[in-house]
Amino acid sequence: MNSRGAAFRPRRGLNRGAKTGAAESARDGLVEPLWRDLRDALPVLRRVSRAVGGESGPDEIVTECLQTISRLAGAEKTVMLVGVDELVGLLGEEAADAEGVELAPGAELVTDGPTALTITDWEGNARPVLLDHGARLVLPLTRGGALVEHPEVGIMMDSDRLTAMEILLDWAVGVIGFATEISEISRRSSELEETRRRLREQTMLLSELTVVDELTGLYNRRYFERQLAFEMERFTRYGRALSLAMLDVDFFKKINDGYGHPMGDLVLKRLAEVGLHTVRNVDLLARVGGEEFALLMPETDHDGAMVACRRLLENVRETDFTDGEHHLRVTLSIGVATVTHPWSGDPESLVRMADQALYRAKESGRDRIVAAGDPP
Repeated sequence: MNSRGAAFRPRRGLNRGAKTGAAESARDGLVEPLWRDLRDALPVLRRVSRAVGGESGPDEIVTECLQTISRLAGAEKTVMLVGVDELVGLLGEEAADAEGVELAPGAELVTDGPTALTITDWEGNARPVLLDHGARLVLPLTRGGALVEHPEVGIMMDSDRLTAMEILLDWAVGVIGFATEISEISRRSSELEETRRRLREQTMLLSELTVVDELTGLYNRRYFERQLAFEMERFTRYGRALSLAMLDVDFFKKINDGYGHPMGDLVLKRLAEVGLHTVRNVDLLARVGGEEFALLMPETDHDGAMVACRRLLENVRETDFTDGEHHLRVTLSIGVATVTHPWSGDPESLVRMADQALYRAKESGRDRIVAAGDPP
């Protein structure tokens, strides 16, 4: 927000020593020409209208209003009472701890202190009030007010001039209220954006949780089936090679029964780690059952799939599955299926082919790979 050099003063006062030259301008005869522009309660407040219609910010418009009041009154300055939130709305967060702000010579805002108390004492009063033998003029409003210091003698006798000052003050109050609302909207927008960001993060996390196996960290059956359908669509449209392997841990029930379920869980987690370090980044290794895994290999023909599965089988064989007390050797049975043209099946057909090959691998002795279509 453009503040036209507004300076802030800390709690308990600020005095930059910049006294207004408005009193001198009154003596120079500048008040009456200005008054002629503003007389008769004035449907158009020309000086302020130019500020509103131009590129001026809310703080500049308020400054213009208060300075114009000072000129009309032939006074040193006009001090307006505002709330802390209003001050922040007009000038930004840096004004939060200020008790008062001098916007420019002849225009000041206060939130607390003796001047604020003087204005508050007359808030809601129907008419302006002269204090201290005419040394100060209080302009009360139901939404705030202002104190005009050292006004021209006889100011209370000029009702038209007072009306114009009240209009200017009310205008300033309206501008400050508008700026405060805009500031609040901006703050809430920032909070809303932060809430949306957190919601997006939570949504992504929840999305991951719905497709990731909690124990192994691999993708689950739901995600595997989604990707399998996608890759089958690519095969149908572009004729790209595609292979699928179904893997099963040999004698897994004996591991659970002999060493306990914690050891069984350790085997599954370690197997997932070995698998992820073995397969390509473009491959999808998923846990689709208790001890059953699926390996989806896009752009991979039969020979490539067999090479990948042999590498995985060997790495698992060489891994020490240990909990610090027990050391186990684990083997896999693997069934492999590859789609070839012409192909009229669906994703479930490919899974059935790989499952049948897996069944044959287990029936024929385990710790081996069998491809769909291999002779018995």
